[in-house]
Amino acid sequence: MATPTRKVQVPSSRGGTRAVSETAPVEFLIYRANSGDYHWELVDDSDERLVQSGSFTSQVEAERGGLHVYEGIRSAPFAPRVTDAPPTAAV
Repeated sequence: MATPTRKVQVPSSRGGTRAVSETAPVEFLIYRANSGDYHWELVDDSDERLVQSGSFTSQVEAERGGLHVYEGIRSAPFAPRVTDAPPTAAV
């Protein structure tokens, strides 16, 4: 099970709180939908769905897609931002 980090607030020795990293257990699951397509999902330790993939025609393709996301996410910067429009994909 992979464990990404999340920020939590803890008491600071100087008063107030400070943000620290805490790991949150997550897992990639591959499954076949009733339609016959395959998907991967990222679920947390309470089985809550965090992310669901699009459709894949085979289990191998779904596994490759999940692995590609898993390997890429480790190097992705976390830069929260709020916008009114969805991001556009680079071509």
